[in-house]
Amino acid sequence: MSSTAVDRLYRVLAQMFPGAAAELSDSSSPETVEGWDSLSHLNLVMALESEFAVAFTPEEALEMQTVGLIRTILSEHGVLSEPGVLSEDCVLNERSVEP
Repeated sequence: MSSTAVDRLYRVLAQMFPGAAAELSDSSSPETVEGWDSLSHLNLVMALESEFAVAFTPEEALEMQTVGLIRTILSEHGVLSEPGVLSEDCVLNERSVEP
């Protein structure tokens, strides 16, 4: 069973920040999520690149200061056609990931 790109995004976020998984929203940021520091941010960027088979520019990585901005940047890469909607051009990564 495949999931939407938004589900996949939140699954990656929950794996990175398990203590905040139930409270993640578009406004979640390093200021509101425990453990979202510079090192975990780099790990998050790499995890997103792997999950969605995209490559972010350094500028995009720095812009990812909220979950909503991450969704916008993914949209710009064609992963999401709009926030919360899977793009028809997106190829789903079918590997199983445990939350």
